[in-house]
Amino acid sequence: MRDKGVVPGHLADDALGGVINIILHKGAKTNFNVSSSYGSFNTSQTNVNGLYRFKKSGFTFKGSLFHNYSDNDYKVSGRSVLVTGLGGVQTPITARRFNDAYKSTGGIAQFGFTDVKWADQFLIGFTGSKDYKEVQHGAFMTITPYKGRFLESNAMLATLTYQKKNLFTKGLDLNIHSLYGKRNRAVNDTVATAYSWNGQKAIDFKGDEYEYSWRSQQEGGPTLDKINRNVATIRTGLSYKINRKHKLLLNHVYSNINRKDSDILKSVLENTFIGTRDLNKNIYSLTYELTALDKKLKANIFGKHYQQKTTSVDPTVEVDNNGQSIIVDEIISSNKKHNGYGFALSYALKSNITLLTSAEKAIRLPNETETFGNDGDNVVANTSINPEQSNNYNLGFRFGTFNLKKHQFTISTNFFMRKIKDRIGLPIENSTNVNNDLIVYVNQGSGTSKGIEAQLNYNYNHNFGFNFNISRFDLKIMNNNIEIDVPNTPFFTMNSSLRYSIENVFQKKSRLNLFYTMYFTDEFSYLNIPSGVSGADFFKVPQQFAQDLGLSYSFPNNNLVMSFDIKNIFDKPVYDNLSVQKPGRAFYLKLNYSINKF
Repeated sequence: MRDKGVVPGHLADDALGGVINIILHKGAKTNFNVSSSYGSFNTSQTNVNGLYRFKKSGFTFKGSLFHNYSDNDYKVSGRSVLVTGLGGVQTPITARRFNDAYKSTGGIAQFGFTDVKWADQFLIGFTGSKDYKEVQHGAFMTITPYKGRFLESNAMLATLTYQKKNLFTKGLDLNIHSLYGKRNRAVNDTVATAYSWNGQKAIDFKGDEYEYSWRSQQEGGPTLDKINRNVATIRTGLSYKINRKHKLLLNHVYSNINRKDSDILKSVLENTFIGTRDLNKNIYSLTYELTALDKKLKANIFGKHYQQKTTSVDPTVEVDNNGQSIIVDEIISSNKKHNGYGFALSYALKSNITLLTSAEKAIRLPNETETFGNDGDNVVANTSINPEQSNNYNLGFRFGTFNLKKHQFTISTNFFMRKIKDRIGLPIENSTNVNNDLIVYVNQGSGTSKGIEAQLNYNYNHNFGFNFNISRFDLKIMNNNIEIDVPNTPFFTMNSSLRYSIENVFQKKSRLNLFYTMYFTDEFSYLNIPSGVSGADFFKVPQQFAQDLGLSYSFPNNNLVMSFDIKNIFDKPVYDNLSVQKPGRAFYLKLNYSINKF
C-alpha cells in the first residue's frame, strides 16, 4: 500500500510530503529461499533466507544471510574527468572508476512464537553485518580522484517484535518493535600521493609526481577516524476498533543515538578528550479514523507531538584564575518541540471515481548526519540546524478501476502545494564558494513548492501491463531576499514500464515475463548560478533518458526462477542530484530457488 500526501498518524514519523508504506506479509508459513546474481562491474549478490514453524507449539525460527560485492569500476566521462599533463595541459578522457569497490556481509536470526493464543508474533532477533566501501571522490566529482581512502562499518543489533490482535478484548491491537545495539564506522585516509582519473599517479606541470601537502586524499590531514554508536529504537502502536465505523490509534516512536568519535592518529592528549554526541527523539501521534456512508467516505484526523534533544560534549583545556590548566566540557545542546496535525479524506463520488484530499502541518527533524556530521559521508556538523516545517495541501482523484471486457485501467492525479519554513538541504552556493570535498546541511530558507503528479495503469487479459507516471513541480526559496529555484532538485520526471507474460513456454505450467522500463529526468542545476552568467551550463545536470530491458522465466511449480536484465541499454549518461555519474549499460543474471512446502 502506498500513502501519498500526508504521513499517516499511525506511522508516527517525521517525513515530509508523504511516505511509501509497504505492508509486508506477516504469515508464518514454513519456507526456504536462496538467490544468487552476477553481472557487470564484477557485481554479485547472494541471499539465503528461511522460516520453520512447529505447528503444534507455534515455535518459529527465521533466518537470513547475505553477501554483496561489486568493483563498481564503471566508465565515467565529462567535465571533471581529465588528465593533467606537462605544462598543466588538461585532456578529457573516458575512465573507469578505480577506487569504488563495495562489500557487505551479514545475517539475521529470529526465534520465538507465531500464531499462538497469547501472540500473533513474538520474536527475538539478532542482526550482524560488516561493510567495506572505497571512496573515489568527495561530495562532487573533481579532476583529482581519491585512491586509498575507504570506509569500514559493522553492526550488532538485538531486536524484539510483539504483535497481537484482539488483545484482552475484540478490536484492541498492539504492535511493538524495538532494537538495541551498536553501529560503528571507521574512515581510513592515509595516502598522500595524488592520482589522476587514469588510475596513475598525477604529475605537476613539470611532469613530476607529487603528494598533497595535507598528507591525505581528502583535505584535512590523514585520519583513522572512528565513530562508535549505541542505538536504540522502540516503536509502539495501539489501536482500538470501536465498531465498523470508528477506530482510534495511539502511536509512539522513541529513538536514541549515543555516539563517540575518536582518531588514533591524533595525539594521546587529543584522544583523551573524546567528545560525545547524543540524539534523543520522541514522536507521539493520536489518530481517529471514520468509515461512513456505506464505506463511500473514509477519513482520519490526527495530531502529532515531536520532541528532539541533541547534545554535543567536547572536553577542552582552559586556564583558571590561578593559572592552572583545567578540563572544561564545552556543551552545545538543543531541545526542540513541535506540534503537527492534519487530516486525510477520500470520498467515492461513484463506484469508480474517488476524490482524495489531505492537509497537514508537517515536521521533519534533522537526522544524526545532518546535525553531527559524518566524515565517511563527507558531511560537516551543523548543531544549530532547525527542524523543517511545512504546511502541505493535496487534492487528487482516482478514476477506476474501469473494466471493459479484457481491458482494465486506472488513472490517478494529485495536485499539491507545500509552504515551507527552514527547509533542510545543501547551502544554496555558487561556483565561487562551493567545497568539492565536503557538504553541510543547513536551513536554506522559506519558500513554496507546487506541482502535479499523475499515474496511469493499464492491463489487458492479465498478461499485458502498462504503467506511466509523471511528476512536475517547482520549489522556490527566498535566499538573500531573492526568490530562486532550489538546486540539486530535478523538477520534471517521467517513468514508464511495460510487462508481457506468456504461459507454457518450453514447458507446461511455466511462465515467461518480459519487461521494459523507461526513466526520464529533465535538466536541472546542481549549483545556484544566476541566469545570464557565462559558463552556467557547466553546473547543469543534463537531461537524462535511460531504458532497461529484462526477462524472467518461471519453471513449472514456480520453485525456480531465472532472470536476465539489461540496465541502461543504450548506455546513456545518468547522474545523481550532485552531478555524480552513475553506472552506464550493465548486464545481470539471477537465479532464485524457493521451497514453500516441506
